Amino acid sequence: MNPTFTDNNIFINVDVETKSELIRFLSQKMSDLSQVSEEYINELLINREEQLTTGIGEGIAIPHAFSEKFKGFYIIVGTLKKEIDFHSIDKKPVSIFICICAHTSENLKYLKVIAKFAEILHNPVQRKKIIECKTTNELMNILNPLIQI
Repeated sequence: MNPTFTDNNIFINVDVETKSELIRFLSQKMSDLSQVSEEYINELLINREEQLTTGIGEGIAIPHAFSEKFKGFYIIVGTLKKEIDFHSIDKKPVSIFICICAHTSENLKYLKVIAKFAEILHNPVQRKKIIECKTTNELMNILNPLIQI
């Protein structure tokens, strides 16, 4: 089953100043989607970041977490109002985020979705189109046809 992007999981020009503010924002939104507590999600995402940054380079961060508490596969995608330091592997600031929280049994789906995003976001033209989106509809129209796994 392909991820579907709607107003509930796409966010444009999120106004945060720091990595921890973005993780808090994602925890809140992921809690709304998954019905798992915001505090629990925040702890999972922070613990994951402490292991190794999920700032993968080229202005992209992919915070993610797996737990038995998630009843399925949840994804949030968006852009930031201004770039933030995410301690990325290439030391460049982040402007695009993809957050995935899923049941521990969803590893294969996670890998397929991340591979598809990597393919899309490796293209500088596509990255620029995503960053320049002004509405959630614009971003949905880009992502929904492309994310087919």
